[in-house]
Amino acid sequence: METVLKEILKNKTQLDFEPKTSHDFVINLELLDTMETKIAETRERVAFIDNLFALMSEYSIQLTAEDSAMLATIKTQLDGLCSSTETKKGNKSSLLEKFQEEMAKEISLLQNSMNIITQELDSPTLLDPDSVYEEIMQTLEKVQKSIEKVKEKANTFTEYEKRFGFPESEFLEIDTAEFNLYHLNLLWESLEKWDSWSQNALTVDFNTLSVEECRSTVKKFTNTLDELKATDEPNEVLTLLDSKVMAFSSKITCIDYLRSPMLKDRHWKKIESIVGVDISAGVNLQFITDRGVFEKEVEIKKVFEKAKAEGKLEDLLVHLENKWKQCSLETMNVMECNVISSFSPIWIMIEDSIEIIKVIGNSIHCATLRPSIMDWSEKIDMMETSLERLDIIQGFWLELEPVATTNDIKWHQPELFDTYKKISDEFKRILVKVTEEADIIKALTDADVSQTLDDLDDQFVDFSKQMENLLNPKRSMCPRLYFISDKEMISLYREAQYDIKKTEPYVRKMFKNIHELVLADEQIEDPYKVVRRYNPLLSGFTSVEGEVVKFHRTFKARGQIDEWIKFLEHFMKCTLSLLCRELKVRSKLKHRNFEDVLDDHKYPYQVTTVIAHYMWCEELAQLKDKGVTQVIMDIHNMKKRLTNKLFNLNGRMDTLSGLDRTRAICKIQHLMYWMEYLDDWEEDRQEEIIRYVWDKESAEIRVQIDNDIFNYGYEYVGMKPIFQPIGIGGDPSLAFKMALKNDLIIDASDMHTLNKLSNIFGTNMKTILCDNPNMSLKVQQHLVGSSMSGSWINLKNLDSVEGKNDITLNK
Repeated sequence: METVLKEILKNKTQLDFEPKTSHDFVINLELLDTMETKIAETRERVAFIDNLFALMSEYSIQLTAEDSAMLATIKTQLDGLCSSTETKKGNKSSLLEKFQEEMAKEISLLQNSMNIITQELDSPTLLDPDSVYEEIMQTLEKVQKSIEKVKEKANTFTEYEKRFGFPESEFLEIDTAEFNLYHLNLLWESLEKWDSWSQNALTVDFNTLSVEECRSTVKKFTNTLDELKATDEPNEVLTLLDSKVMAFSSKITCIDYLRSPMLKDRHWKKIESIVGVDISAGVNLQFITDRGVFEKEVEIKKVFEKAKAEGKLEDLLVHLENKWKQCSLETMNVMECNVISSFSPIWIMIEDSIEIIKVIGNSIHCATLRPSIMDWSEKIDMMETSLERLDIIQGFWLELEPVATTNDIKWHQPELFDTYKKISDEFKRILVKVTEEADIIKALTDADVSQTLDDLDDQFVDFSKQMENLLNPKRSMCPRLYFISDKEMISLYREAQYDIKKTEPYVRKMFKNIHELVLADEQIEDPYKVVRRYNPLLSGFTSVEGEVVKFHRTFKARGQIDEWIKFLEHFMKCTLSLLCRELKVRSKLKHRNFEDVLDDHKYPYQVTTVIAHYMWCEELAQLKDKGVTQVIMDIHNMKKRLTNKLFNLNGRMDTLSGLDRTRAICKIQHLMYWMEYLDDWEEDRQEEIIRYVWDKESAEIRVQIDNDIFNYGYEYVGMKPIFQPIGIGGDPSLAFKMALKNDLIIDASDMHTLNKLSNIFGTNMKTILCDNPNMSLKVQQHLVGSSMSGSWINLKNLDSVEGKNDITLNK
């Protein structure tokens, strides 16, 4: 109860207190706003005490007189507090007026304080360059504290005005004072910092002075000056700082010249002659300034620009040296020897080096670098020569190594083998020396390497000529080898030792339409063979169009290349010959019409067209023994059969694709050839045709042109026409003239002619212009190869061939 009474008395005392300051008014008004809540809480506590006393009386618990008197006093004081609160609330408006009047007086006093601060900031002493920095900073610090106090009061008054709804006052003088104080601090601190930094810059060793630091520092102070000039009136302190910064800024360009690392001893001597004193070392900026060096900036700039130009040239040389140090030869293992896999990066480096040397040599500032330029020029010339020889010789070695080291040469040409062995060993020695040397320049400019490569170049050329003499007999054994060059032939020998599939590009040149070789599914190895060799089994070949031809039996690509190429030719021709016999017998037994033979896809298209054409020629020959009426009926029936066949083929064309579609197109062309001939027959315009007849004695196809008989060549031509005779006893020129007569060759002077001729005769196609005055050995070899392999040669302007030239043509 004592606590309750004390709280009531305390609240009543505070409520009855007459406020004198704005702070007192705020406390009094805040208490008045919370008094009702406090009175309500006190009443609850008094009610609790009443209930407690009543309960004690009910249970006959004796109450003291003091407790009863205390309770009565509490109730009396509480009533007095309620009365005072009501009175105070009634006078609240009067209280607020007095509060507002008091706060106006205090704000007026605050304004006076701000006026005093403003007068202090406007003191001339603060803008006197002769003032002591420490004293100025003490004054400014004192002003700063005064502003903070005033600002704190102003914020309090603003808060009171917002809370109690009074008109808000403005304190613009505080913002102005803070603004001026900030700039005064900035001005004096900048001046002090500049003096400190510039003094250090003037006394430090000039060779350690950082130009970048000077530039960044001057830029920072220049920005500060711009800020001060934009906001402050001109004053002596600002002018002083500006003059100091600008004076140093004007020296930075010359400092940059003198601090350049491109200045060498020769340049410093030139500068010494200009300024009259040696400033290359052991001096500071103050010393340089006192000697008037910056007054000679124009002359120093010329020396600097010359040093800069020379420095760039030196940097180019250093860059060139570094690039060569980083460069290395790329190698790969071929035939148990590390050969250079690519010369291109080195050639590019050499070209770049030549350009760099040209740039340096063409400069007007290259006088001091001439010895280095001459040295590099000699190195590059030697590297270029050595690399070119190495590239050529390595090419020779890669081509000749797999051929010249074979047992065929070792056993049959021992002297040639020994000669090559010495050349090859010497080349390998040089190759090891070059590839294992980390410094490419040293490797390619080595005197031993250069001289040995020069000798090896001549030796490889001589050996290549000897190899040509070795290759010609092989061509005589296998004429188709005439259709590839010496280089291709050597490559052919190399590739065939490891993978026969890699010989296909050369086989395509030697055979009309063989595109790929087909290996047998099972490659049988002789378990008792002591020396293992690569002799794969071939089961057939594939044409350009994708037609697969299986040999009549598999054969092993054994022996030298010229041997199994002849076997390949033999198996090709034998297979086509045997298939022709087989299809002819089957067709006769089944009584097929000639046009139906074309539909037998079990056989190569060439075989079906040969037999179909033979059967057609046979059917035409039978017409001679029949009467006119029967002949007309038979011709009509043949045309009707061919028309139906063409109609069926055309109807199925949209459903065909790939090889089937190509074969169908060839069938249509052949059927159209027969149809045109039968149309001419009916109109009595028929001309002599190239006929196929069957020789019973040899059981093979023969080709008849006029009265001349030719053997069929059995050169595989794929999806091409089937005429390919080789001369027996007739005049070969007649076959060409017959082809011209039937418009099978349009113009004998271009490649179109060559293709037409090949389509008729199944040649290997090499164009030989007999009137070419520049006929080389290679052309003669192709001529020999064409004739010896039974392939026709395309002659230019066959219409001009006269009887007296037939001997030349036959040859």
